[in-house]
Amino acid sequence: MKKIRVLSLFDGKSCGAISLLDLGIEFEYYAIEIDQTARLLSESNINGIKRVENDVSKVTRDLIKALGPFDIFLAGPPCQTFSVAGKQQGDFKLLKKTVQILRWCKEFNPEIKYLIENVKMKDKLLKRFERIVGHKGRLINSALISYQSRERYYFTNLKEALPCPIEDKSLDCAKFISHGPLSDVKRFKLSDLFKNKKVK
Repeated sequence: MKKIRVLSLFDGKSCGAISLLDLGIEFEYYAIEIDQTARLLSESNINGIKRVENDVSKVTRDLIKALGPFDIFLAGPPCQTFSVAGKQQGDFKLLKKTVQILRWCKEFNPEIKYLIENVKMKDKLLKRFERIVGHKGRLINSALISYQSRERYYFTNLKEALPCPIEDKSLDCAKFISHGPLSDVKRFKLSDLFKNKKVK
């Protein structure tokens, strides 16, 4: 079977690769991440990630043509200027660059699947965000499936694979902690789960 080719912008700790590994999907993973600490964390967890460029703003059509075609496009542009925890002024430069790179990817594979993620933001910023991406996002709170309340907008052409709302698993952190002192709870690190895992 042909390996899925993935391009991940603002890759962070490579959660896209972790998810694909968990699903047992064979893939080639190309990552772009400017933060050195995030790159080191990613590389300590997963072997085989291809670092093609650190700075998204320097990505060119020629680079995409040389590396592609890609089957999956992932991106989470910096959220500080959109978040309600920030000044909410909205710096759209990197979002526009993200969409431009996605357009280049579509040139070489019109069937590419994409997922762009960002924080919950005020309506004025959201409307502009949606205009740039080209369609509305879906607001999903990670509290539905985890212990963390984390509201995020997801922009994707994977509508059939991203139901909303997701079934609430009713996870209660207080109940988890009540089983005993935190010192008795076994702690897991990503490095424990994925160390020596390799992109096939």
